[in-house]
Amino acid sequence: MIFGFAVGSGGALSPLNGGVPHDMGVGSQGLGIRPSGVASDPTSSYVYVTDSTNGIVVGYSIASGTLAEIQDTPTGNQPSAVVVDPVYPYVYVANALDGTVSAYSMSSGALSNLGTYTVGSDPVAIGIDPSTEHFLFTANFLDNTVSGFELSATAGTLLESQFSPYNASVNPTAVAAIPHNGIGAGIAK
Repeated sequence: MIFGFAVGSGGALSPLNGGVPHDMGVGSQGLGIRPSGVASDPTSSYVYVTDSTNGIVVGYSIASGTLAEIQDTPTGNQPSAVVVDPVYPYVYVANALDGTVSAYSMSSGALSNLGTYTVGSDPVAIGIDPSTEHFLFTANFLDNTVSGFELSATAGTLLESQFSPYNASVNPTAVAAIPHNGIGAGIAK
């Protein structure tokens, strides 16, 4: 289920839709839905939720706090995280079981597959550097690395960064890039 909240002036949350969650249903394979990641586009018009049970990313449009499903889009095995490019119309999904990232173009909220890229073992987090919106990183839990890619602004494709993958501490679980004159990133474990 997906719960929606409005953010008040002091940061307090107020439930939308009377606190009734959006039921994601049972999935295209008749299996229960297991949301594993969520991201919205820069205009706050669309929300994307990865479903690790069915291997899909579900796209929703947002109107007055209400979600309307656009489509289920197949992705890799056991998608674990999703990120939306903050500037260009692209969405990227980390697929934990495959050790891949799926790239999609976005048009009116609908996703079209652009390709799949190999990363380290068990990518559990994905992020885009906010300093330049030009680099994507995954935290690869099982091989203790971070994979890096350069984003193509015109095609949405990924080009592996020089010296990638990078060594990380044991079992990294999150990626955060902090704008600071073009430098700075963090990996949580």
